[in-house]
Amino acid sequence: MRIPKPKRTKNPIPRLRRQADSLLVRYLKPKCECCGAKALQLHHFFPKGSYLFLRYYEPNLVSLCMKCHFILTHRGDPIIEQAIIKNRGQKWYDLLEEKAKQRPNKTITSKWYRERINELSI
Repeated sequence: MRIPKPKRTKNPIPRLRRQADSLLVRYLKPKCECCGAKALQLHHFFPKGSYLFLRYYEPNLVSLCMKCHFILTHRGDPIIEQAIIKNRGQKWYDLLEEKAKQRPNKTITSKWYRERINELSI
C-alpha cells in the first residue's frame, strides 16, 4: 500500500509581499526629497533588506527621483542622505533611528503581511 505524499502548499509570502508593495505608491510624493525633481521611486531610508519590519513604515519611505535613488543605492552617497535628513529634520531621523533599534524578535509571516496589507488599504 502506497502512502500518498502530503500536498505541497505554495508559500503565500511572495504574493502577499507584492500585494503590499503595490499599495506603497500612495506614499510617493510628487517631488524628490533631495533635489526637487519629479519623484518616481520610493526609497527605504533604513534598507528593507536589513530592516524588513520597517518596509511598510511610512516615515521610512522617502520619495526620490531616479538619479538620486540610483546614486544613493549604488554609490552610497552620504550627501543625499544628509539632504533627506536636512529636508525632513533631525527629529524625524532620531525617531526613525529609535524605531529601527526596536527590532522585533518575531519572524515575518504571512499573517504579518496580511496585517500590513490591511493597514495600507485603509
